[in-house]
Amino acid sequence: MRDCAISKVLLRPEERPLYVRQLMDYDGINGVVEIADLCYCAQPLTDLTLLEREFSVRNFSGAEAYVKLDAEMLKAWHSSAKECLHKAQIKTYDPGEVTHPGQFILNPQVTSTQNPRQVYDIDNTKVLEGRLFLYTNLWGSTGAGIEETTAVRYNKLPFVLVQKGRYASRMGTGMRRTLVIAVDNIRKREDALVTLFKKTSALETGIGMCERHKNVLLLFEDGKPICSDSYVEERFPEFAFEFEKTIPK
Repeated sequence: MRDCAISKVLLRPEERPLYVRQLMDYDGINGVVEIADLCYCAQPLTDLTLLEREFSVRNFSGAEAYVKLDAEMLKAWHSSAKECLHKAQIKTYDPGEVTHPGQFILNPQVTSTQNPRQVYDIDNTKVLEGRLFLYTNLWGSTGAGIEETTAVRYNKLPFVLVQKGRYASRMGTGMRRTLVIAVDNIRKREDALVTLFKKTSALETGIGMCERHKNVLLLFEDGKPICSDSYVEERFPEFAFEFEKTIPK
C-alpha cells in the first residue's frame, strides 16, 4: 500500500471564503453566514417507519442477507452522537426537531403547506450555516444524500457515522471529502468521539489530492495539509472504516 502523501493542494483555508461565496452566487443564495461551532445533524426522516420492518439487501456478490433496524436504535445513536458534539462545545441543528423551534433559536418552522422547493431551500440554508455536518447512517439506503453532497461541495467538515459490522450504503460512505466514522458501541466510545469532534473542528479545511486516497478533504494543522482519511486511521484507529460486504443474519 502506498504511503499517504499530499501531492497537490487544490483549496487552501485562506482561499475557502472566496470559493464558498462564488458557490453561493452560482446557487443563487444570499445572506447565509457560516457558524463555526454549529453542526447540521442528519438522520433518515423519509418513511422512518420502514426501518422498523425487516428488509433484505443484496451486496455486489449477489449474496442475500437480512437486517432489522429498530427506529429507536437509530434515534438513540443519533442522540448520543449529538451529545458528543455538545460535549465538544459544538451546537447542533437537527431537521428532525423543526417542530420544536424552541430547541434551537435558528430552527425554521417547516409546515405542511410549504412546497418542496421551499422546504429544500430551508434545509439547504441550514446545511450551509453549519461549519460541520453529521450524518447518522445506520441503514443501507437513506434520505440524506442531497445534504451530504452539499456539505462536501461547500468544503464543510462532514462526518458519516456508521456501525461496525452493519452494511452501509456504498454511495453514502464512498463520497469523497468526508470523514467516515465506524463505531462498534457509541456509548462506550463517547470519550473518543468527543475528542475526535473537538480536535477536528479546531482545524481548518481545504481540498487536495492524496497519493493513496486521491481527491480528499484536507485538514490543516499548523499550516500543514493532512489527508483526513489518514488523520482518522492514524490518530483514531478505533474509528477506521472498512466496508462490510455482508450482514450477519
